[in-house]
Amino acid sequence: MSVVSKIIVHCGFHKTGSSSIQQFFRLTDSGLDIDGIFYPVFINPLNGSKYYNHSAPIFSAYSGKFESYHINLKLKFGLIELESMNYEFRKQLREQLQQSSMPTFLLSGEDISMLSQIELEEFVGTIKESIATTALEIQAFVYVRSPLNLYVSEIQQSVKGGLTIEDAIENRQPLLGRAVPGKLNILRQVFGSGLRIARFEDAVSCKGGVVKHFLDENKISVLRPDVDFSEYRVNESFSYEALELLSEVNRELPLFIDGKLNDKREGTDFRLFGNVSGVKFSISRKHQDVCWSKSSGCLKYLEDEFGITYSFEGIDEASPEWSDQSIRDLVLIYKKLSKDIRKVIFNYLKKKCMNCTENGEEISARYFMAVKAIKPESHFVKKYAL
Repeated sequence: MSVVSKIIVHCGFHKTGSSSIQQFFRLTDSGLDIDGIFYPVFINPLNGSKYYNHSAPIFSAYSGKFESYHINLKLKFGLIELESMNYEFRKQLREQLQQSSMPTFLLSGEDISMLSQIELEEFVGTIKESIATTALEIQAFVYVRSPLNLYVSEIQQSVKGGLTIEDAIENRQPLLGRAVPGKLNILRQVFGSGLRIARFEDAVSCKGGVVKHFLDENKISVLRPDVDFSEYRVNESFSYEALELLSEVNRELPLFIDGKLNDKREGTDFRLFGNVSGVKFSISRKHQDVCWSKSSGCLKYLEDEFGITYSFEGIDEASPEWSDQSIRDLVLIYKKLSKDIRKVIFNYLKKKCMNCTENGEEISARYFMAVKAIKPESHFVKKYAL
C-alpha cells in the first residue's frame, strides 16, 4: 500500500531551469539522499530509454497530439507502437505511485504545462485513482520569467529544435503575452489553491541557484550537508555564433520533412554546436519593443493575480564576432559533424565572407578566418588568401 500523502508536480515553465532541477534529482540514484522524496524514473518500453525529465512520458501519455509531439517524431515509431508506449507510461505512473515508500512524490516536466485542461485533469485523475486516501495533497509548482528574457531564450530553443532564427522569431511573436496567462489559468483550474508560482530571476540570484531555490520553495531537505548546488546547471544558452550556423543548417537541411525526421539529420545533432563559444545571442531593439508591447497584458495579469512584477528593461544588441576562440571551437566540432552539415557550414561561411559593395567584393576577415581554419586547402581560401 502506498504511503504517499503529497504530490508535487513541477510544470516548468519552459526555459526556467527545469533541466538543472531534473539533473539534481537524477543523481539521487547515486547516493544523494533527499528527505522523504520519491522521484520516479520512466522507461520507454520500445527502446529502453530512461526518462528523468518526465515531460515526454506524461505529455505523450495524456496528450491527444502525441503523434506530432516533437520527441515522438524523433523516435520514428508508428501509431500502434506509440499507443502501446503511452499505455506503458500510464501503467508505470500508477505502479510507482502505489509502490512508493516515501511520503512525497515529485514529478518534473515542463511539457506538462502544455496539456489542455481536460488532459491535465485526466493526468491528475490517474494520480488520485492510484492512491487510496482522501488526505492526499496535490500541488503544482511553476517558475515564470521576464517576457523579454523568456522570448530570447525560446528563440534559441526553437533553433535547437529545427527552426531558423527568422522563423523562430516569427513563430514566437504571436504567443507573446498569451502563453503564460493561458497556462496559469489552466493550472489554477485544475490545481486550485495548490498552484504555487515563483520568479525565475529570484531563483537564479539565490545562493545555490535554481536547484537550491526549488528545494527551499518546496520544503525539500537534503540530508548531505556538503552538496554544491552550483554544479547542477545544464541546458546553457548557445552563443550567437553557434546559433547562426545551426540556423543555416536548419534552413538548408530541415530537421523534419513532411512531419518526419530528415534522413540527413539526427535528432540530437544540434548539441555539438553548444561547444562553440562566442557572444551572447540577442535580438534587435525593434523586436524587443514588440515583445514588451505584446506582453503588457501578461505583465498586468502576473501583478494583479500573483503579485509578480517585471520592469521594462532592454538587452544590448549584438552580432556574431567569430573570435579566435570561436573559430578554434568550430574546428574541434567540424569533423564530428556529418558530411552534409559540414558542407552547409562551409558554404555559409564562404558566402558571409563576400560582402557586396559598390566597390566590388570584399572579404569579411573574421568569416574568412573561420573558412580558412576548417578547410585551409579549399580553392576559395587559396584564391583570396592575403
